[in-house]
Amino acid sequence: MMPLRPLHAALLLIAAPAIAGPAWAVFSYKPAVELAVENPGERPVISEGDIPYLQQLAERSCKCARTKSDMAGKDQCWDGFKRRTGAGPHEADLAGCYPIAPLVISVGGNRSIFLSYSVLADPHAHGAAALCSSAEAITAEAVYESAMEDPRFKGDLRGQQRHADAAAVNFAHSILRGESFKPAPPAGGCVSMEATRQD
Repeated sequence: MMPLRPLHAALLLIAAPAIAGPAWAVFSYKPAVELAVENPGERPVISEGDIPYLQQLAERSCKCARTKSDMAGKDQCWDGFKRRTGAGPHEADLAGCYPIAPLVISVGGNRSIFLSYSVLADPHAHGAAALCSSAEAITAEAVYESAMEDPRFKGDLRGQQRHADAAAVNFAHSILRGESFKPAPPAGGCVSMEATRQD
């Protein structure tokens, strides 16, 4: 069995509902699409210096797509990104994380690009309600963690989970409505872990 890459290993850890405080669990994670490595003659070659620009382009494409109501419009928002990488949301993998799961593509080695972030408790999260920036995703994780600690649900694990899920979904919908938010620092969750690892 091949060892996990640092990013993929981090994405395997998820914030699970706590029994006596925050807990971590391991979910399976399908390896992300390899670009410019397995099929260099078919896909664009992506260098290390391209990653920051492509990450910004992914965020802009995601924000464009979540304003569209039809699939054709959403796909059109990703056209520029796909021309530069050879892949888009349909070719990406949803990481096994909870409550916020990144949609990610690998571009060779340890290099990855995050296309969007889904609030898994929201049935519409992997589409119109997707979060598009790490700041949005990290803040959603913080909202979830804070709601899990609400003393009104102490001892009620199911109520605690429902309350935290609803808080994260409500935050995602506030982003869709164009409401501003104060970015939270990294706390628990996959996106926070990856941001901390990169610092």
